[in-house]
Amino acid sequence: YGSLAAVTACESFGVKSQNDRDALAKAKEEVYKRGFYGGTLLVGPYAGDSVEKAKPIVRAELIAAGDALAYSEPEKTVISRSGDECVVAL
Repeated sequence: YGSLAAVTACESFGVKSQNDRDALAKAKEEVYKRGFYGGTLLVGPYAGDSVEKAKPIVRAELIAAGDALAYSEPEKTVISRSGDECVVAL
Protein backbone atom coordinates (compact mmCIF):
# COMPACT_ATOMS: atom_id res chain seq x y z
CA TYR A 1 0.00 0.00 0.00
CA GLY A 2 2.98 2.34 0.17
CA SER A 3 3.32 5.35 2.44
CA LEU A 4 -0.41 6.20 2.26
CA ALA A 5 -1.72 2.82 3.39
CA ALA A 6 -4.87 4.12 5.09
CA VAL A 7 -5.95 6.18 2.08
CA THR A 8 -5.27 3.34 -0.34
CA ALA A 9 -7.07 0.76 1.82
CA CYS A 10 -10.10 3.00 2.35
CA GLU A 11 -10.38 3.54 -1.40
CA SER A 12 -9.92 -0.18 -2.03
CA PHE A 13 -12.59 -1.20 0.49
CA GLY A 14 -15.01 1.58 -0.49
CA VAL A 15 -14.91 3.44 2.82
CA LYS A 16 -16.80 6.72 2.43
CA SER A 17 -17.07 7.78 6.09
CA GLN A 18 -16.16 6.77 9.61
CA ASN A 19 -19.59 5.17 9.87
CA ASP A 20 -18.67 2.42 7.36
CA ARG A 21 -17.65 0.18 10.27
CA ASP A 22 -17.46 -3.14 8.44
CA ALA A 23 -15.42 -1.75 5.57
CA LEU A 24 -13.17 0.13 8.00
CA ALA A 25 -12.54 -3.01 10.04
CA LYS A 26 -11.60 -4.94 6.89
CA ALA A 27 -9.33 -2.12 5.70
CA LYS A 28 -7.62 -1.90 9.09
CA GLU A 29 -7.04 -5.64 9.23
CA GLU A 30 -5.57 -5.66 5.73
CA VAL A 31 -3.24 -2.70 6.41
CA TYR A 32 -2.03 -4.19 9.69
CA LYS A 33 -1.45 -7.60 8.07
CA ARG A 34 0.42 -6.20 5.08
CA GLY A 35 2.44 -3.85 7.27
CA PHE A 36 3.51 -6.62 9.61
CA TYR A 37 4.25 -9.37 7.08
CA GLY A 38 5.39 -7.22 4.15
CA GLY A 39 6.57 -3.98 5.75
CA THR A 40 10.18 -2.86 6.03
CA LEU A 41 11.59 -0.50 8.64
CA LEU A 42 12.91 2.70 7.08
CA VAL A 43 14.89 4.28 9.95
CA GLY A 44 16.80 3.33 13.07
CA PRO A 45 19.12 0.47 13.88
CA TYR A 46 16.86 -2.06 12.17
CA ALA A 47 16.34 -0.10 8.95
CA GLY A 48 15.94 -2.53 6.08
CA ASP A 49 14.69 -5.35 8.30
CA SER A 50 11.16 -6.66 7.98
CA VAL A 51 8.67 -5.57 10.63
CA GLU A 52 7.93 -9.23 11.35
CA LYS A 53 11.61 -9.89 12.14
CA ALA A 54 12.35 -6.65 14.04
CA LYS A 55 9.24 -6.42 16.23
CA PRO A 56 10.12 -9.13 18.77
CA ILE A 57 13.72 -7.85 18.97
CA VAL A 58 12.67 -4.25 19.60
CA ARG A 59 10.02 -5.40 22.09
CA ALA A 60 12.56 -7.43 24.07
CA GLU A 61 15.05 -4.54 24.06
CA LEU A 62 12.46 -2.05 25.32
CA ILE A 63 11.29 -4.38 28.10
CA ALA A 64 14.89 -5.19 29.15
CA ALA A 65 15.73 -1.47 29.29
CA GLY A 66 12.69 -0.78 31.47
CA ASP A 67 11.19 1.48 28.79
CA ALA A 68 8.19 -0.79 28.17
CA LEU A 69 6.18 -3.57 29.73
CA ALA A 70 4.36 -6.50 28.22
CA TYR A 71 0.73 -5.50 27.74
CA SER A 72 -2.28 -7.07 26.09
CA GLU A 73 -5.91 -6.11 25.99
CA PRO A 74 -8.97 -7.76 24.49
CA GLU A 75 -9.96 -6.60 21.02
CA LYS A 76 -13.66 -6.95 21.70
CA THR A 77 -16.01 -6.90 24.66
CA VAL A 78 -15.38 -9.82 27.00
CA ILE A 79 -18.45 -11.66 28.26
CA SER A 80 -18.22 -14.06 31.20
CA ARG A 81 -19.83 -17.50 31.22
CA SER A 82 -22.67 -16.04 33.28
CA GLY A 83 -23.33 -13.47 30.55
CA ASP A 84 -21.89 -10.44 32.36
CA GLU A 85 -19.70 -7.92 30.58
CA CYS A 86 -16.17 -7.99 31.99
CA VAL A 87 -14.08 -4.91 32.75
CA VAL A 88 -10.31 -5.31 32.57
CA ALA A 89 -8.15 -2.87 34.51
CA LEU A 90 -4.43 -2.63 35.14
